[in-house]
Order: sequence, then C-alpha cells, then structure tokens
Amino acid sequence: MSSIHITLSFLSLFIFIFQKLFAAPTIHLCRPEQRDALLKFKNELKIRKPSFDDVCYINGSHVSPYPKTVSWTSNSDCCYWDGIKCDAKSGEVIELDLSCSCLRGRFHSKTSLFRLESIRSLDLSRNQFTGQILSWIGNLSHLTSLNLFDNQFVGQIPTSIGNLSHLTSL
Repeated sequence: MSSIHITLSFLSLFIFIFQKLFAAPTIHLCRPEQRDALLKFKNELKIRKPSFDDVCYINGSHVSPYPKTVSWTSNSDCCYWDGIKCDAKSGEVIELDLSCSCLRGRFHSKTSLFRLESIRSLDLSRNQFTGQILSWIGNLSHLTSLNLFDNQFVGQIPTSIGNLSHLTSL
C-alpha cells in the first residue's frame, strides 16, 4: 500500500509540474488603450451586408467576405480578435488585417488608428472605404506593409506616405 501512495504522490507532483511548465498563461496581452482605439475605429465604420456575388481572392484562394470586427468586444482580449496580431512580449498590435471585411465609411481626421503606434502591417483592402487617404497615415512609422487596394478612395496620395521609411509593400 505504501508503494501505491508513493506512486500517486509522484504522479500528482508530475501533473502539477507539467501544468506549470506547459499550460498556457491566462494573462491578457492586449493593451487597454489599443483595445479602446480599435473599438472606437470599429464604431466609426459601418458594416455592409455581403451580397451573394461578393468574392475576395487572397493569395489565389477564394474567400467569402465577412465582417471581422463582429468578434471585437470590450470584454475580450484584442490579441485574439479576427484580423489582429499582437507582439507576444509587449502585447502591442502589430498587424491589422481587415481585408474583405464588409466595411464601409470614411476615415476621420482624428481616427483612432493612429494610436496603434507599433503597427507593422495594415491591410484595409477589398472594402468600401471612401474619401481621401488622410495624412495621419504617415505617422505610422513602423509600417512595413500597407494595402488599401479595391476601395473607393479619391484625391491624391498624401506626401506623408514618404515618411514611412520601413515600408516595403504598398
């Protein structure tokens, strides 16, 4: 009976150590100010209902458009929202992919997107954004990839895009 007790104790200790070493932490990565900025941006836009013939091709694959921002809620970690990728250490939003997201609207001069200071990739392609591309986009100094394809922007491309010294894909 004593060997069974020792075996069970050892097994319990092993399970405890295994959980501590390999279990995913339950901490929230998302920075509250960035979550709030994303939620404010979501509220600045309208979601259009996708039509039957809406088609998006991404990397050669057919994708049905859907509103990614529907998953964005104030009581969840923004690093797990559709279209969001965060830095694993800092929790800062580094990628925002809202391509084919059934979004429409116009950017405001005080849009909250400019508060995503560490963002490296911004994909707003295949939506129905209108108006001008605003000069604030030049303040996203870490941006390496910017995709605004297949929207309804008008006017000139702002010269502030020239400030994006890390931009490798436009």
